[in-house]
Amino acid sequence: MSHFETPQPISVVLELRVADVRVAAGERADTIVQVRPSDSSRRDDVTAAEHTRVEYADGTLLVKGPRRLREWSPFSDGGSIDVDIELPAGSDLSGRTAAGGFRCSGSLGRCELKSSAGAISLDRATRVKLATAGDIRLERVTGDAELATAAGDVRAGEIDGSAVIKNSNGDTRIGAVGGDLRVKAANGDIHVEHSRGSVSAKTANGHIRVGSIHRGSLVAETATGRIEVGIAGGVAAWLDLHTHYGHVHNGLDATEGPGSADEQVEVRARTGFGDITIRREAERSDELVSGGREGA
Repeated sequence: MSHFETPQPISVVLELRVADVRVAAGERADTIVQVRPSDSSRRDDVTAAEHTRVEYADGTLLVKGPRRLREWSPFSDGGSIDVDIELPAGSDLSGRTAAGGFRCSGSLGRCELKSSAGAISLDRATRVKLATAGDIRLERVTGDAELATAAGDVRAGEIDGSAVIKNSNGDTRIGAVGGDLRVKAANGDIHVEHSRGSVSAKTANGHIRVGSIHRGSLVAETATGRIEVGIAGGVAAWLDLHTHYGHVHNGLDATEGPGSADEQVEVRARTGFGDITIRREAERSDELVSGGREGA
């Protein structure tokens, strides 16, 4: 175990090969680092833990694993380690693993994490950039977010700033976004509960649902799937809707223009196979009826 006096938030740099990382941020004036073999009975894991460097200087903590254990044995698989870090709230985190996940609790500053295979979970951060081939879970970001996964579900509770999300294979669910949002998926549903900025949601195969949008523009495109959009109360909407095989359900009243509405939103929705439903946000349609061909 390594112990350092850190009365202020610090910066953490993690350079690891195969590792599961747990970070706990709290109101404290020190930092504790523990590096353990994932399996104490495996020689490769023990060797990897023994050769992991833990250094602290000038407000920066470095945890760096050995690059290649094959330097000691041609039969080594590289070994796997577990890293536990307890540090002051508000600390910045930058980490990379070839395989393994990150579990972060408490309130962190800027976070940039990348794993070739592993889940990433964060409670709270000021700004994030996360990339993996696994699930991503994020409770709250007070700034901007950039999220990408090659295979896994993305779950984000609140993003106060703007967000860019890429998901090659999995569902994406966002609670609330304060800024503009761009979501691009190859295979999976997209669900956004509340947006106060513009939204671009595109998936090749999956349903798209935006619970409420308050201003800006909305582009929703899917080759196969339903589209459902809720327009916030008091917001005027300009609609451009088209489905090749399905029905268009427009629950808004037609008018000559925006009238006295405080905000306006432009909605462009396209689907190859599926219904399109536009409604006021107070209304909820959980099931859409499939049908023949209709465009609008």
